[in-house]
Amino acid sequence: MVAATGPGWTLLADALTFVVAIVLGLAIRIEGTFSARTGVGRSLREGWTEFRSHRWLAPMIVQFAAVNALAVGAYELVLGPVVAADAAAWGLIMACDATGMVLGGMLLLTWTPSRRWAVGGGALTAAPLVAMTFGAPVFGVCLAAALAGVGVEVFGVGLMTLLQRHVRHDRLSRVSAYQSLAGFGLTPAGTALAGPLAAWSGNRGALAIAAALLVAVCAGNVGGRWHDSGDEREGADLDGGKRAPGGRRA
Repeated sequence: MVAATGPGWTLLADALTFVVAIVLGLAIRIEGTFSARTGVGRSLREGWTEFRSHRWLAPMIVQFAAVNALAVGAYELVLGPVVAADAAAWGLIMACDATGMVLGGMLLLTWTPSRRWAVGGGALTAAPLVAMTFGAPVFGVCLAAALAGVGVEVFGVGLMTLLQRHVRHDRLSRVSAYQSLAGFGLTPAGTALAGPLAAWSGNRGALAIAAALLVAVCAGNVGGRWHDSGDEREGADLDGGKRAPGGRRA
């Protein structure tokens, strides 16, 4: 679309999708009640206490931050388009990435991934970086991008499902705030460091380093400790998976 109509019209079309999202969001039914207002400091302490009570949460958030900083901040915003060097090719790669996300979402309608499947999904985000590192043709990078799209959907939905299952509902927003701060807050850092890294090691070298870091973080998370010290809330997947409504077990 960028190649056909220019970046301005593409950004306008993208903005219109947010309008559609707002309309759909208005139809969401809100459950529960609002609690009494508390101070910011108290809310932060409560969120941090809840965050620390779940041993599996910190490694997941570290991986979430790595995916955003490296696969989004460094690759999608800087290194990817520079190496692709063609608006049409890069647009096709990103379209395949989005297609993978849609396919991943459809898969998750009937399948609830275990924690380790979610971690593995996050590792797939390194696939297009590896493909570009080795100079794969556009078709090959597109396939890798589609695989990454499926992976990021499995990881993202898996993480959100874990939060909903195991974190106290009255503290979920506080814990989510720490998750967002660590994850999205480091995306600009990945973007800022991509340029100096490419200047030092070359564009493909920077891609290789980013991919290696992503895989290393994911591998460390797979081998981490998964269970909290106390009993999980009812419905927890302590044995590594849970049957989704109408679906199959992870």
